[in-house]
Amino acid sequence: MIVLLIIFTLFTTRFTKENENYLSKQDTNIIKGFFLFFVFVGHSLAYVSYNYYHLDILGLKINGRLEQLVVVMFLFYSGFGIMEQLKQRSNIYIKEMPKRRIFTTWFRFAVAVTIFMIVSQFMRSNNFTIIKYIRALFGLSHFGNSNWYIYCILNLYIIAYLSLKTFKNKNARIISMFIGTVIYCLYTKYIFRAPRMWYGTSFCFVFGVSFSTYKEKIEEFFKNKEFITFILILISFLILYKLRKINFILYVLQTIFFAMLVLLVTRKIKIKNFPLEWMGRNLFPLYIYQRLPMMVLCNYRILVDYPHLFFIICFALTVLITFLYNFIIRKTKSFCTKYSKT
Repeated sequence: MIVLLIIFTLFTTRFTKENENYLSKQDTNIIKGFFLFFVFVGHSLAYVSYNYYHLDILGLKINGRLEQLVVVMFLFYSGFGIMEQLKQRSNIYIKEMPKRRIFTTWFRFAVAVTIFMIVSQFMRSNNFTIIKYIRALFGLSHFGNSNWYIYCILNLYIIAYLSLKTFKNKNARIISMFIGTVIYCLYTKYIFRAPRMWYGTSFCFVFGVSFSTYKEKIEEFFKNKEFITFILILISFLILYKLRKINFILYVLQTIFFAMLVLLVTRKIKIKNFPLEWMGRNLFPLYIYQRLPMMVLCNYRILVDYPHLFFIICFALTVLITFLYNFIIRKTKSFCTKYSKT
């Protein structure tokens, strides 16, 4: 599946001297959709038997090598997007951030958790407790749903909001977010005792914030030096990747260098791929709800023994869930708007 994705993406890619829109919503959604497919494959592997073909082995090796790097650009683009919105809307955006960014994300996640909990109980797993449900609402536990990413991004949103609200100076804001992310990592590792995947890529969010803040200066510095810059960053990334298990700092650096590689590549290519763009645009429901059909269909042996069929059906059902999700969101917004005017 992954090899087919790469081939499909290459067919919709053309090289260009300079892609000025490499950080536009359309282009970033395509990259998010590309890596979201990797996430989907990775999650589905936990539910199926290992009956693969030669191309599958190659794709799985690529997916295995990437590990948590598949979510790096999600976090980078989130940090970058917050600062771009701040440039456009200034203090109004900061004022609305608790409601539009933090609460909205949490509420939609809470709805998803409730749905997973109901399905989980319907399947007679008998693992429900009030305490577990409350913890699951904040990503501290789960009912089969993905939780670590939401736990991470909500904490980063809160850190970003407090930093933007407290400081006016752009350097102070970045330093504050960096310190806040360090505290988040220490708490998650030593107090919550979560594995590295819960916090290891979090500094890519701060990198996204920093890149947006100094975008013009960074691009001017690298102007006409793209090739040598790419080679140096690639070599640095490969070295850091090999050393990533030695300590946490090296792990963090390899995630940031990976983000830099993606940025340099996307500056030199233009991808026109509507399916991937749609996936990136609908990242939240596709990411959060993809495990729902997986946890239901894994009970059917005939599907588990045929991973390709399992993957296709689960992917199709997740797409249907996403269309339903978007329909409900539109109707809810329409109702709220109409109600507020009466």
